[in-house]
Amino acid sequence: MTTSVLVVEDDSSLQRTIRQTLEGEGYVVRLASSAEDALLELRKAVPDLAVLDVRLPGMNGFDLCRKIRATPEWKALPVIFLTSKGEESSRILGLELGGDDYIVKPFSLMELAARVKAVLRRGRGDEKEEVLQEGSLTLNAGERTVTVDGKTVRLRAKEFNLLRALVQRKGRFLSRSVLMDVVWGQDYSATTRTVDSHVYRLRKHLGSLGGCIQSVEKLGYKWEEE
Repeated sequence: MTTSVLVVEDDSSLQRTIRQTLEGEGYVVRLASSAEDALLELRKAVPDLAVLDVRLPGMNGFDLCRKIRATPEWKALPVIFLTSKGEESSRILGLELGGDDYIVKPFSLMELAARVKAVLRRGRGDEKEEVLQEGSLTLNAGERTVTVDGKTVRLRAKEFNLLRALVQRKGRFLSRSVLMDVVWGQDYSATTRTVDSHVYRLRKHLGSLGGCIQSVEKLGYKWEEE
């Protein structure tokens, strides 16, 4: 079953880049350059997720989200905001309006793809059923358990979320900033050193599999079997 994403962005270059990235992830991407165009697209068919630029011509992204939340057939639509505003007040407003996530420009395309996947997964409740198997490691998202060679590995909540983020994207480099967003979300106390200390502890917990968490040019990490 295909998953559709409506991208509402007036920058044609960024619009194309986002489309190529999300199509590369297997999504069907629909485009709109304004809130008015987006409303027309929504009336044709409701997508699985909407990515809204805040600074749109005419009706802005916040007002569009208000319209979406006020329309019964659209109100459950997951929404991710894109904006060049980094102020906390803008983030809070977007979330209070019913936004599911908030990405500040400039952002990496890998970050966008990770956020889209995470929001869709939360919306479907997939995390409850997810079981990841990598060699002798088994991660059960529903039960929040990890075993290595059949033995339980006890992890703290953030360590578990970090491991899941890495294993889900096996072989793909994740920068510290992406990991901070995926694992710590709106916890602004997290820093790049927070990520490093959690990786250090996670490697120790995993024993022989700790080496699968590989550093990439001192910028981030990836899960790769040795």
